[in-house]
Amino acid sequence: MTSAALHRTAERHPWLDTLTADPLKGFGDLLAGYASIYPYARADTPDAARMLFTGLHADDPAWDALTQGALQWLDRARRSSPPDTRPVMQNQVRMVIEALEIIAVLELVGAATPLRQEYHRWAAWTGRLVLSPARDARAAYWRLLARTQGTVARTVVNPDSLAPLWIRLCREVGQRALPDRYLQIALLGLRRLPNAIQRGDTPWIAGIAAWALARNPSDADFMAAWGPLKHLYPTGRPGLRKQVINVLGQKPYRDAGIEPPGWWAADPDVSRGQAR
Repeated sequence: MTSAALHRTAERHPWLDTLTADPLKGFGDLLAGYASIYPYARADTPDAARMLFTGLHADDPAWDALTQGALQWLDRARRSSPPDTRPVMQNQVRMVIEALEIIAVLELVGAATPLRQEYHRWAAWTGRLVLSPARDARAAYWRLLARTQGTVARTVVNPDSLAPLWIRLCREVGQRALPDRYLQIALLGLRRLPNAIQRGDTPWIAGIAAWALARNPSDADFMAAWGPLKHLYPTGRPGLRKQVINVLGQKPYRDAGIEPPGWWAADPDVSRGQAR
């Protein structure tokens, strides 16, 4: 539940009663654009959901209805036969993506948890719903997992259990087994590992190293991937060079003959030790 949901607002949208009365139908109507949610009807569906629920009291039954409706709708979509025409399929994938985005944006722990616990089922299904970069349910699913790791941390045995998944995705992007756009999702997953955040660890350095080992990028390509991550460090953050050296000291990099600072030689702040 978002922190904004802990506060009451003066008005409660009447459509929330419609959702509460029939969660599956209400959620389906929201995705399809049939819901009476004026003045939010022109907003993207996840944004409309955010505006409808931001400020709503945490005990409001509409929260449970939204969670139930999202899970029921996704489960029904997963069990249904795929549409037999491309336009209908495109619309179906759009709705799946938006359903997953709503769960992530509103931090619906009751929906995010089973979607993570049954990873193989949902990953296999969304993997069949990749039509284009703009219609990619698999990317939406992995993005949801990355963004909600902290949300579901109290409901899983190991909050950082997705770390091997994110490293694998980095490697497969490097091998070109997955599109380049997945690299940022994998790195987001590594950045949002709950225990790593608490310890101040930087697992995304291991992620970008795994990608680079598989890709052997040019200096320009490496810096294009590394540059945004570098800004996560405050100016003069100590230990960056040490973190890089620690990662590259591991067996896969030694066996590959990678001498620290390896690909980070393209970054003068690391190669010259200015980040120490």
